[in-house]
Amino acid sequence: MLTELRIKDFQCHEDTRIDFDPFVTCIVGRSNVGKSSILRALRWLCLNKPSGDAFLRHGEKKVLVRLTVDGRRVVRRKGKGNSYSLDGKVFKAFGMGGVPDEIGKVLNLSDVAFQRQHDPPFWFLLSPGEVSRELNKIVNLDLIDRTMGNLASELRRSKAVLDVSRERLQRAREQRDELAWV
Repeated sequence: MLTELRIKDFQCHEDTRIDFDPFVTCIVGRSNVGKSSILRALRWLCLNKPSGDAFLRHGEKKVLVRLTVDGRRVVRRKGKGNSYSLDGKVFKAFGMGGVPDEIGKVLNLSDVAFQRQHDPPFWFLLSPGEVSRELNKIVNLDLIDRTMGNLASELRRSKAVLDVSRERLQRAREQRDELAWV
């Protein structure tokens, strides 16, 4: 459960702290006051997206986003260096691919958990098949889908190899029969 978020020098947030309600937290306000940047800061911490430093508050050289989840403290920093920390343990070489594994396990979030400001309404515009694929990703059934797809591909490849082998065998038998007189 998320309990606290702190955002420092991320977009328009100089130093913002949000204490989450155990049930529902609503973020409301006028346009252009930083509601969407709260979600961007969470996405940056949880998914290591976006890259770069365009989200740094004007005139600042470092940024910090800290989240307390299930009693664990996850911190994402960027300044002279680029780092994550989990309960004080620092992670520096995590690359562009995502968050360090230990932190990813604590957060347990993927891109599907984030609705961005200009995204279409959550899944309402998707076809039934696309909704099914998104649901499968959430409960890791996409592994079954990928495995079934790989098996189908391998089956097609094996059938093609078998067909070629049968043709070669037929030609070899015909050549053998043609040379039977020898």
